[in-house]
Amino acid sequence: DILKEKKAKATFFVVGNMAIKNTDLLKREYAEGHEVGSHTMTHANLGRSTVAGIQWEEQAMDNLFVDVLGARPAITRPPYGEVNDTVRSTMNQPLIIWTVDTEDWRYRDATSVRSRAMAGVFDGAIILMHDIHSTTVDAVGAIIDDLRAAGYELVTVSEMAKIRGVSLQNGYSYGSFRI
Repeated sequence: DILKEKKAKATFFVVGNMAIKNTDLLKREYAEGHEVGSHTMTHANLGRSTVAGIQWEEQAMDNLFVDVLGARPAITRPPYGEVNDTVRSTMNQPLIIWTVDTEDWRYRDATSVRSRAMAGVFDGAIILMHDIHSTTVDAVGAIIDDLRAAGYELVTVSEMAKIRGVSLQNGYSYGSFRI
């Protein structure tokens, strides 16, 4: 609702077992022009997973996205940012990490989330936030206002890559799109 009110776009990385319970929200995010990517089916630590486990997580999300949205996810954010050679060689999607960690999972305070988001931001940064925390949701409007006041435009991860002339490649990790 805040993103719609502020006419801002974001990239949502969804966990499959949560998305199954909220398919209407998944459809709404997609319909409103946000980018929706995979965060695995079970929030598995891919860096500790077997090839078969990684393949299962990816295929399960592909199936869910096709069933609900009509297309497989174009990007994945590996839980915990865990990426290794096995993950890179197994995943058939670009892997999106982050540049700025608001640590909203640790600091359940909207002021702290806002401050941490702005402290590390730069042109091309990817800010990590979790919409499952009410304090993060409470901070989003002010963060959008702060970013715009600082001259930033909010775009999805794939839009930012395109703007920067980066062709996202399967199995590669992207943490920012700094010029």
